[in-house]
Amino acid sequence: MTSWSNSPFPGVVDIGTLGPAGRTLGENTGESRRVVELSNHPGWLLKEYYTPATPTDIRRLDELIELPRRMGSVDLAMVNRATGWPVARVTRGGGTVGVVLPLAPARFSAEFRLPSGKPQVRTLLIDLLAMPDAYLTERGITGQAPRDRMAVCANVAAVGALFERHHLVYLDWSYANIFWSRVDHCVFVIDIDGCSFGPRLQTENINWSDPLVPRKHMAGIEVDRYRVALLTARCLTGRRETPAATAALEALAAQDGTTTEAITRLVVQAVSATSLDGRPKLAELHGALARAVQGSGGTWQPTVEPPPDGVKEWREIRPPAAASAPPDQPPGQPSRPAQPAHPGGSPETGSPETGSPETGAGIVLVVTVVVVLIVILVLVFKH
Repeated sequence: MTSWSNSPFPGVVDIGTLGPAGRTLGENTGESRRVVELSNHPGWLLKEYYTPATPTDIRRLDELIELPRRMGSVDLAMVNRATGWPVARVTRGGGTVGVVLPLAPARFSAEFRLPSGKPQVRTLLIDLLAMPDAYLTERGITGQAPRDRMAVCANVAAVGALFERHHLVYLDWSYANIFWSRVDHCVFVIDIDGCSFGPRLQTENINWSDPLVPRKHMAGIEVDRYRVALLTARCLTGRRETPAATAALEALAAQDGTTTEAITRLVVQAVSATSLDGRPKLAELHGALARAVQGSGGTWQPTVEPPPDGVKEWREIRPPAAASAPPDQPPGQPSRPAQPAHPGGSPETGSPETGSPETGAGIVLVVTVVVVLIVILVLVFKH
């Protein structure tokens, strides 16, 4: 399986070195002109943009490509298993024209029966789970039991919680950007290259508009919380309309008892909140879904099991602050290395500004000189 960790590409690669394009997977979708397989690199894709990236987007892409290197092993495993994380920025003539991405594994595809009755292998979009089981069976896809739907939603929420931990705003939660597997109920999230570190302009996805964030306004992680909760309601109930989905989820909770009660409370809170701050974190939704799946007795392979509290390697990663020269540093000069808090590794020794041995010796010398001068003056006045 291709993934961020086994990428053979440097962080920046010229498009001429990638070789010929193979099968086309998409054209004129979103911000991309085309998505094609790379014939010389099986399992890898080129996503080519309509227009060259701006300097701001280039910096963002470079930081995004580098981010998994700073993650703990649990989060890195999720990046590898559940996302099409970009591995390289692609250039042409000095401009950035796209990214290299891993291809989704074969288990996210299945034979799909077209309305004509003809079978065709297709990627399983999560759109299918926002429909009743009857719709699935008509197309040759086995109906999904409630615990299987919960498992898929738990894995979607796990990826959302990953983004939230690393201060990434995704926004593109929609039917076309998530694949799911009938085999192990895992998911594969694509279009990661659109993520930003902090708020970005809200994406226009039909039927996903946030009632608290107007169109063409900056949107943050709160919109991700809303959209993942809405996706959960739709996939658990097979209903696409928001009021119908939440009502069906509440009915399911009343019928199923405590298994889905916590999920319903969090989903309704996120969808119906009157303020952005009132939406629960995605980690909470993920935890409720995971507990419900495990409590249902169903078999489930999580995308990545979240570590218990206190595991040191599961750490929060913030985007590195831009380096700047100290106020008294002349422009263009190399910055001075920062002083350690305790030189020599011992807090007892202090620092040159706060009681070091050198400072003490200087004070003794000054006092000695002053005393000698006073003695000389006294002797002079006596004579």
